[in-house]
Amino acid sequence: MLERKLERCEYTDLSGQTRERRNELIKEYTKPLLDDEKRKEYERTFKHRGTLNNDTFFLPVAKGYEVAGLLLLLESKQYEECLDLATSYLDSLRNLSYDSKQNIDLYKIIAYSTLEYARELKLTRYFEFSAKVLEHGLRIINSVSVMTPTLEIIRSQLNDLFPYRILDLLSRNTDDSTREKGIESLKKLITDRDGLDGISTLYMNDKEFKAFFRQIRYFLTLQEQIDLYQEWCIGGSESACFLLGISLVACGFSRRKPERLVQALAVMIKLGCDELDLIIKYIHLLLGNVDNSIYDNVKFKSQCSSPLSDVDLAKLCSDCREWLETDVLDGYRDVEIESDLEAYFGDRDVTNFIEEHDIKSEGRIINNQNHADLLNLSNNLFNKTANSKTSAWNKLDANQSNLIVRESQTNAYSYLTKLVQYKWQGILAILITVISLLFLALTKNDPYNIKRVRQPNSGQTTIKNQLVPDDPRKNVKSKEMQIAEMPNQSRLYPSEIEIRSIISKWLTIKTEMLSGDKSIKDISVVATPDAIERLEAERLEDQMRGETQRISAKVINVRILSRQSDKIEVDALLSYSDQRINQKNLIVDRTPQQRFRKRYILVNRNSTWKLQ
Repeated sequence: MLERKLERCEYTDLSGQTRERRNELIKEYTKPLLDDEKRKEYERTFKHRGTLNNDTFFLPVAKGYEVAGLLLLLESKQYEECLDLATSYLDSLRNLSYDSKQNIDLYKIIAYSTLEYARELKLTRYFEFSAKVLEHGLRIINSVSVMTPTLEIIRSQLNDLFPYRILDLLSRNTDDSTREKGIESLKKLITDRDGLDGISTLYMNDKEFKAFFRQIRYFLTLQEQIDLYQEWCIGGSESACFLLGISLVACGFSRRKPERLVQALAVMIKLGCDELDLIIKYIHLLLGNVDNSIYDNVKFKSQCSSPLSDVDLAKLCSDCREWLETDVLDGYRDVEIESDLEAYFGDRDVTNFIEEHDIKSEGRIINNQNHADLLNLSNNLFNKTANSKTSAWNKLDANQSNLIVRESQTNAYSYLTKLVQYKWQGILAILITVISLLFLALTKNDPYNIKRVRQPNSGQTTIKNQLVPDDPRKNVKSKEMQIAEMPNQSRLYPSEIEIRSIISKWLTIKTEMLSGDKSIKDISVVATPDAIERLEAERLEDQMRGETQRISAKVINVRILSRQSDKIEVDALLSYSDQRINQKNLIVDRTPQQRFRKRYILVNRNSTWKLQ
């Protein structure tokens, strides 16, 4: 081992003088180990090191051999101690000559220990500390011309570390100044990448940036996100405007501030996207306005007619509750609330707001001018300079409570207010139960087949409803009779065994990828590009945390819920457990063995059924 150590030095670019003195120190230090008696004495002393002063184990370094001693520390991977001692030794030198071989070697050792120590800190997720070590090393060697290549490496690592520093600053419970620094850094990153809508590859590619932004949202408070999205929305980002609208809904619902919902309504209407029609419908519902026929310039494409029947309202409430839970309330540091519509409408502030703007109870009908005020103010917000946009936004905030657009109180609205008025008397529970049973009974003869398609929009999911009339004969003949009359139709659909095989293959692929296996093949055979992208994003988030997952998942049985020519909805019973492993191979989290049901969607792509 001594011979191999003498023959091989990892840092071959150091001067021959430093490497020779290194070998001399190694020979000197190994003498006690090569003599049997001295080694036994050394071992006895080493075993009792806990009761002795630590100075006992410091090895002496003769004058002139300091750089060689630092090299030995560097080779033994004591990077922090090496960097501290090398920096202290550099400060003690007087009349430093940059051209001296020993001094150049000292700078190189400082550079190497800086890079290695920063790498260790990054692996343990101390990203901000790692960046500070790199900046410290950069300041020390910045004036040494021969270190130019190393300087470029440090600058490159600092640049790559920038997103992780933001994650570190915002994810930890730190003081306000540190948090402000993290938010300002996030703004800089978004600006450098040309905004949320940009496709720049600076710092990270597009897929990595989306995964990073999804993760960073969980460390931002609701108000912090509203402020950020408002600033970027004023700058012209459509993605930021959408996220602003969603955040305003989250604020209005979780904080019981309906006036925030008015702002969200203005933002969503201005975006003018057909995909948002149902979201606008949900916002109207939360404002207590379930008769939306008055909005002549807003084209709603939903299953609800006007006025709404009890069944339509029950369905709308159910969908709205699901939308709040999955797409609105998730993704904020300080929002932990259930999507309980009954509790929301039972809140005194919400009730007062609805009653205050109940046009029917005031004995008058609001004119169309107020409707125009809301939309015009929203339209103008996006067509002004930055300063005037900010002023317009403040105007919208100041006048929000006067811009609820309603025309009449329909039977459906009366139904909704009854839910609020009598909630303490138990009528709410009875009404919901009756309506749910009525809905289930009527949907068996529903002349429409409602297809719900989820499409991603800047990190949020929007729901698009399409009305597809069914064959009128379905009202006469049962499904079994139709299948009997069309014997070849069954060939269009996979059997339950085939569906179970597709889901099992997907679970196997997911298990392998999240465990860190990079050699995944044939994933596109069983999954759509959207499903693959979601899985890759999840793996990327694990990589950013320095973790892997060990998953055990098995399909017990499957049940087909609905079947169409291009889509099948399946309810699968799974046996599942997992463990989350860090880089030290330690378990940081686990899910015990359990059974649960999960809903899967399979779609037909070029005559091949794939998991969506």
